[in-house]
Amino acid sequence: MDMIEAFTPVAWVAFFVCAACIGLTKTAFPALGALPSAVMAMVMVPRLSIGVVLLLCISADVVAVWLYRHDADVAELRRLVIPVLGGVMMGWGFLMHVSDIVLARVIGIIIAVFTVVDIVRRYRKTRRKTSDKLPVVQACDSDAGDDRRSGMKDGVVPVSGNDSANKAVASSQWLVRLGWGSLGGFTTMVANAGGPVMSLYLMNSRYSIRYFIGTQAWFFAAVNLVKFPFSVSAGAIDTSIVPLAGIGAVIAVIFAFIGKKLVTAIPQRVFDAIILGLTLCSAIILVTK
Repeated sequence: MDMIEAFTPVAWVAFFVCAACIGLTKTAFPALGALPSAVMAMVMVPRLSIGVVLLLCISADVVAVWLYRHDADVAELRRLVIPVLGGVMMGWGFLMHVSDIVLARVIGIIIAVFTVVDIVRRYRKTRRKTSDKLPVVQACDSDAGDDRRSGMKDGVVPVSGNDSANKAVASSQWLVRLGWGSLGGFTTMVANAGGPVMSLYLMNSRYSIRYFIGTQAWFFAAVNLVKFPFSVSAGAIDTSIVPLAGIGAVIAVIFAFIGKKLVTAIPQRVFDAIILGLTLCSAIILVTK
């Protein structure tokens, strides 16, 4: 209860907003993903903020997995297990050997980098006019298009009549998966900021909107559970944050359900632009504090 009593009114407002954002991120607005990590690291001890955000994410994951329980590429998730676990282990080792000051700055840098990457990606997408451009991913229900990637076997587009070319493509795909999976595991362990990494990876996999959201929901539900014992051992989760996390979990779950209703009510592009700007500002504050 000491942590709850130490919270100022401003900190409480920030906490409630962050909990709501986590719920909305899982079912409606992906651009909100990095904002809670950045803000929570400013209003409380950075190491413990990682634990609080993780517990809230696990709570909201339950809702997201239930809503998209039939919409996930399980085969792709299996292929990501080894790279992601490697990244989580690297992130855990990093957490065990850095101070809270360094950790706050690293969180800020990670979030700033991927926020900028997301902004650039969105800018490039608006300029792409060719017929084969990737679909813009909105966090809403859609049955349009194929439920999975077309013409692929084990995540690879086969090259007709050319076994050596197929092997080369498969090897290339494995290296890509290893890089993105490891980076996703590391960033989600250190800063709960693996969302932008996996969004970029999954968008290049040409999923339909429904499968994009469902695969990401199942991915983070599994990864967040794996992260839990590592976070405990790294000192990010202890009994002092349980009451605070309990309050936030209720808010996160409620807003995860609300997200399904709000998703079509607000212009996605305008909303995402505001959130990306706020996230970048928060990251800069963390780096320079």
